[in-house]
Amino acid sequence: QTCALPICAPPCSTYSRARRSDHHGSCRVLRTEDAVYGFGDPDAEEANTLAIRMFALAEQQHHKGRFFSIENPWESLMWSLKEAQRVEKLPGVVRCFINQCAYGSPFKKDTAILTNAPWLIGEERVCADVAPRKHVPLVGRVWSYAENKEIWYMAEAAEYPSGMCEAFTNDFAVWF
Repeated sequence: QTCALPICAPPCSTYSRARRSDHHGSCRVLRTEDAVYGFGDPDAEEANTLAIRMFALAEQQHHKGRFFSIENPWESLMWSLKEAQRVEKLPGVVRCFINQCAYGSPFKKDTAILTNAPWLIGEERVCADVAPRKHVPLVGRVWSYAENKEIWYMAEAAEYPSGMCEAFTNDFAVWF
């Protein structure tokens, strides 16, 4: 019997290359390409712990002939962790590229899904696959009525578009 982990997605905020200070506001840089494990910030350390455990689970799933899927932005520094690179080199593991706008998101959001799940491999929809549209840029700050405060626009794109969830569920049902 084959078992699959749902799509795992450790918090991407500390792994973001978008962390910077500009005319929109200030955001501390917590890690760089040269220091992918960070500079000792507690939030970055917590994200490292979650990511390292998640990659260990993915590796266990793979060795037991089971499926896993890990999501983060395509440019996330998380993909530079040695644990991520080790899992990506496993036989049958693919890092799929999608644009979330192709699933109904107002944001283009280049996204990676590292997986060995056959129903996700090949499910690589990109912006060019759907009708042309304008994308909401993920820069600056916006008022969040859900949180009742101003937040970085990037945080608005954290939620998966329902079209992506439906597509992945349908692909699994067809595969199953």
